[in-house]
Amino acid sequence: MKLPIKLQNLLQQNESTIAAASTFLSQKLAILDCTSIESVSLEQFTLLFSSIPESWDLTEIEEVWDFSTVSTILSHQLREWINQRGSAIQPKSIRNYELKQNYLDIFNFRNEVIGDYRRYIESFLKIRDAKVKAFVDAELDKGQLWTEPLIQLNPTYKKGATVTELVQQRVLHKECDRYFSKYTFHYHQTQAFHTAQRQEPFVVTTGTGSGKSMTYVVPIFNDLLHHPEIEGVRAILVYPMNALINSQKEELDKFLRQVPNTHIRVEQYTGQEDLTKKTEIQNNPPHILLTNYVMLELMLSRNRSQDSETLPEKIGTH
Repeated sequence: MKLPIKLQNLLQQNESTIAAASTFLSQKLAILDCTSIESVSLEQFTLLFSSIPESWDLTEIEEVWDFSTVSTILSHQLREWINQRGSAIQPKSIRNYELKQNYLDIFNFRNEVIGDYRRYIESFLKIRDAKVKAFVDAELDKGQLWTEPLIQLNPTYKKGATVTELVQQRVLHKECDRYFSKYTFHYHQTQAFHTAQRQEPFVVTTGTGSGKSMTYVVPIFNDLLHHPEIEGVRAILVYPMNALINSQKEELDKFLRQVPNTHIRVEQYTGQEDLTKKTEIQNNPPHILLTNYVMLELMLSRNRSQDSETLPEKIGTH
């Protein structure tokens, strides 16, 4: 039985220890476990192969290197090293891989996870019948217990106008340039702004992360900047979950912080606020109110005389 050597531990030792391990490998008394090692430097390769005969081909090296534990990058390095052993020129691929070793190879990582899982599964399998064992091994090789990797591409959304261009076109108020500084909007967002300027209703259906909220947040800010004299609630944003309300509130606050003296006020009303905060919102309603459908129903169906903790009916009068 060969002595298992963890390459990860070996590389942390001094040069003499690594050279000694090479002696064991050259006598085929040990086998190298390369788990968790993405790549090896030229100097480390030199030490690992210091005692291994140059006449060894890949087949013989496979006897002392556990290739089931070798990463994709390390496998390329190893083959390149074997092909160019004895040359004074450093293998180009090894140099390249050394520069890339800090990057995550997601496919190799997936294979490592599958490999770990397979070894875990096989630790429970004690099959004595040779035919049954061959069949099970073949099915495992086919990947019957895990699916193929799913690859998805997210295309870049079509570029639209910048906030400065929209201000110059008088689609947006000039102060929008301060709230949404240096923004370049997607084409579908730009279309929404033009539609809102025409005071036409619109529906936006795009993928996750496409900036759907901006298609109504920007027009709301634009209207509030055009009509600063109107007080009270001008927009009610309804979300199905309070977590979304909290997230949207943080996003709106980010824009408001761009203009320290802004007159625009945003509040959230989820039912979780304390009485002091509820009273404050009741007495001084914000321009933009973020809420859920339950609290919206209370706001529209009850007034202060019925429930002191709900917003007054004047919120819906503008």
